[in-house]
Amino acid sequence: MYKVDYHVHAKFSFDSTTEYLDQFNAAKEKGINDIIFTEHCECNLESATPPEMPIRPLFDHEGYWNYIKNFRDTSGLDFGIGLELGQANQEPERAKMILESHEWDFIICSLHNMRKEYDFSLLNYPERDIDKTFRDYLMEIYEIAEQNLFCVLGHIYYPLRYIKAQGFDLDYKKYDAEMAQILKLVAQNGKGIEINISEKSYNKSKEDWNFHLRYTKMFRELGGEIMTTGSDGHTPDAVGKNIDDATEILKEAGFKYVSKFRKMKPTFEKI
Repeated sequence: MYKVDYHVHAKFSFDSTTEYLDQFNAAKEKGINDIIFTEHCECNLESATPPEMPIRPLFDHEGYWNYIKNFRDTSGLDFGIGLELGQANQEPERAKMILESHEWDFIICSLHNMRKEYDFSLLNYPERDIDKTFRDYLMEIYEIAEQNLFCVLGHIYYPLRYIKAQGFDLDYKKYDAEMAQILKLVAQNGKGIEINISEKSYNKSKEDWNFHLRYTKMFRELGGEIMTTGSDGHTPDAVGKNIDDATEILKEAGFKYVSKFRKMKPTFEKI
């Protein structure tokens, strides 16, 4: 079984202090065949945090590239250099500039906050219309799909992490039409999605498994071929975690291969 972890953070992300070698070694110890670092690069210049919290610094993509490429060259280790590009739809020119600045191996596009909103992890859901919030989120995800600047769309379920954490049970099946619209466009553009199996939102329950299975299968039925798996790991104990489950979900959804990326181009490894 070929296993990839293509959603890994380390010390250039604002929410991690982990060394790259520690993340790499942890992944290999867990039987991961290929790893790509995908540091947070939030494109929106307005802060996604309230005034009382520290402002998330503008990502130093030049410093990151120079550091991580030198580390790869001098260490001789085989891994990919990527980014998790956040809110590319909100700052399209900046997103395009960053993408064209270097020869990246892999790009995830994610949406961590909507326009003029705080990060979904910081919202107070009892005070919100949750149905409207999730539909508005999917509208912005569709914008990102239209931009087509990525290799895979990242953790499409992202707000559900925090909606669930605050005690709300959102029936995600109500949004099948919106999800199908997004996934069909991604498939038509020859791009992919990830099974993000983060411990923040996946607790090995049947419901969690069924969510990932539902939309992975829908993507395949709509013509999607490119799939990756990611732990969203920010520490050595989290990197590579639950990738076995993600790979089994791929199989159950009818996929025979997982995508391996270098220089933004996929090849296919049998799982």
